[in-house]
Parts: sequence; C-alpha cells; structure tokens
Amino acid sequence: MEEIKPSNTSNISVDNYRKLVQTYIDLHIYSTALFWADKVVAITGNPKDVYWLAQCMYLLKQYHRAAYLLKSKNLDRTNLQCAYLTARCLFEANELGEALKIINNIDSMNFVPPFNTSTSFLLINTPKNQAYSSFLLLKGKILEGMDNRGLAADCYKQALHFDVHCFEAFDSLIKYQMLTSSEEEDLLKSLPISDQCSIEEAEILQTLYESKLKKYHTHTLPKPNESKIMFGSTPGSTDRSLNIMHLTPNPTFIHSGFSLSTPTLVSTPNVVRNNDKNLKKTERDILKNDDSQMQVESQENACLIKLKNSLDLQVAEAERLCHLPLLYIGLECGLTNNVRLADKFFQQAQSIAPDDPFIMHEKGVIAFQNLDYKTAETQFRKALERVKRIKKGIVPQRWSPLLNNLGHASRKLKKYEEALNFHNQVAANDS
Repeated sequence: MEEIKPSNTSNISVDNYRKLVQTYIDLHIYSTALFWADKVVAITGNPKDVYWLAQCMYLLKQYHRAAYLLKSKNLDRTNLQCAYLTARCLFEANELGEALKIINNIDSMNFVPPFNTSTSFLLINTPKNQAYSSFLLLKGKILEGMDNRGLAADCYKQALHFDVHCFEAFDSLIKYQMLTSSEEEDLLKSLPISDQCSIEEAEILQTLYESKLKKYHTHTLPKPNESKIMFGSTPGSTDRSLNIMHLTPNPTFIHSGFSLSTPTLVSTPNVVRNNDKNLKKTERDILKNDDSQMQVESQENACLIKLKNSLDLQVAEAERLCHLPLLYIGLECGLTNNVRLADKFFQQAQSIAPDDPFIMHEKGVIAFQNLDYKTAETQFRKALERVKRIKKGIVPQRWSPLLNNLGHASRKLKKYEEALNFHNQVAANDS
C-alpha cells in the first residue's frame, strides 16, 4: 500500500474517490476499484475504507491478502463487518480452522441478541436480525466444510429463525438431505414467518418453501395462487405447477429405465435393465467358469455385504435421511438376481419414502421375478396410480416400462384385454 503525503491534503475530497470505488465495484471493474480504494486508505486510514479495500481484494479472489490486511489492522477483533469479511475470506481460502476462530470470537463483541449497535457500522443499513443470520449462515458453512453436519444444521436453523427470508440457510438444510421429512415439516412450522412477514408475504414464502421439501412424499393440494407464485402470470405458465413436486432427483430415471423383456415361445420374461445390458453380459462372462450357482451366489452375497459394510458414517447418515442410497443398492442386488436382498433394501427405502413410485415399481419387478404375479400387478398399479396423481392423469413416456410391465403381469394373470391395453399405451407413447 502506497503512502500518500501531498502538501494540500486538506483540499482533497476523499468522498469523490470513495464514490469512484463504489462505481467501479458496481461496474465489476474490480482492479480499478482496488487501485482507488488503496489510495483512499493511504489518505484516511479509516476502518470503513480499509473494509472496502479488503472487499475489492475479496472480489478479485485475493482471499489471503484481504484477510491479512484486516488482521494486520486488528479489525477482525474490533469491527463486526471486518470480522465477518475476514472469516469469509478464510473460508473461501479453505482455512476453515482459522475462519471458525474468527466466528467464535464474534460473541465477545456482544453481537448476540440483544444487539449492541455501537460495535460496528455493519448494522447501520442492515437489519440486525439479517446481520446476525449472515454470521450464523457462514458459521454453518464452515462447520459443514469441516464435516460437522450436526452443528452446521443447528446453525442453519438458527439463521432461518433470525431471518426467515434466508433461503440459502433453508436450501443448505434440504438439498443435502440433512433432515428427515418430519424434521423438515417441523422446521417449517417452527419458523416465525408470520412475525417477520405480512399475510401476503407469509403465504408466498410458505408456498415457496413447501415446494422445496422432500419431493417423494405426499403432496398437498395446490393453493389458489400457487402457480402464479411459483412461475408468475405469463401465458402458458399456469400448468407448470404440476412440476412443483418431483418424486426423486433426475438421476433415478437413468437407473430405473428398465422393463421386463419381451417374452419368447421358449422362456418366460426376465427382468432386464435396459441401461445395464452390457454390465450383465460382462458379469455372466466373469462368472460362467464358477463351479456352481451356489458359489456364485455366495460370492455375490459377500460382495454386497462388503459394499454395505464399507459405507462410512456420512453415507450411513445419508441413508437415514434419504432413500436413494438404499434404492440404488437394491438395484445393484437386482442386477445380480439376489431378489431377497434387493427386496430388503427396497423395504427400507420405502419406510423413508412410502409414496415414491420408483420403489413401488422395483418391488413389482422383484415380485415378478419370484413368480408372484398378483403382488407384481398390485405394486405396478400402485406406482401407476401415483404417477397419474402427480401428472394429473398423464403418464409420461419415461414411464412406458411401467405400462409394459403391467402388461406382462396382466398377461400372466390371464387378463389379456388389460394386458393388450397397456401394451397399446406403450406403443402410442413410443410413436
């Protein structure tokens, strides 16, 4: 930092240079903003000017440099806004331990409710609850980066309670399955939305947050203005409210796009997963030289048990909160025709997500493999009913395997007209 000692400093209008800094920040010309911010600090040494100099460094991703500047001025201990920026810089620089120390020192500045406004200019133009929420959000991110998800979730919850509009805290809780479905609902009920919002704003916020909760659980009936809240009032947008609830993340479609193979005169249909034909062929080539089927099953069971036991605590926690790991392991069991183990994982997945049609479909496939065609038909029909309920009677093309499987199950039960109807629907979808 250059030191400026002009002879006529009293005639310099520092405010003009401060405006230059703000202007260039707004224009995203950060290097120029940094240049003039450096000159302002050289003239004034004001903590607020130091903050904007560090802010320019942060915007230029010079995180270590910004943190060093603030700490060298001792502003990380005496100024809340600078302390927050210091912690933010250390977090971005992956110095999580140092960032956490800065955050933990915040309480010593009396930045806890009730707030002390004399400690920082941070609260002059920022509501106190939002300022404190931002600290809790950052602390949650730091703890999550340190794999301390329990304390991170607590911080996100506190951040939401101080500022119900803090979507990032809400999203951090739900996007990585930190909460179970019941915990998500309890969180939404506990938020002081009515205390921080008007009646109209509370309805909008409630609708938006509800739409983000676990997509594979029972969905409530649409509210009168839900589609307008979600998608605006542009032409053709009202029917998009049907897409608010997605049962599972899109990758599931990749793994669930399979059906019962077309039967021949010689053999009954087998379960074939379309995306895994090459994998099954490779497995057969590897196992064809084994002495007996019993040895094959033993090896398969050993591999699956080893896979299950190798899951670390983090994955085990994910299994408790989300059904997808259990569903995928069940699919792997199905690939090796270990239907008992597959059914076990599907049962566990369904205990978490009882309304997920993918699980119903998988259980139907397992039942068909066990020659229990009645149960298979029941599971397939439940899945179809669920899909129709979500899509308002429309069955998307990607669910054609479900219709095809229903046709095979109906044929096995000698319901030939129904079977023909399901296969005709598949043909119509594919045309």
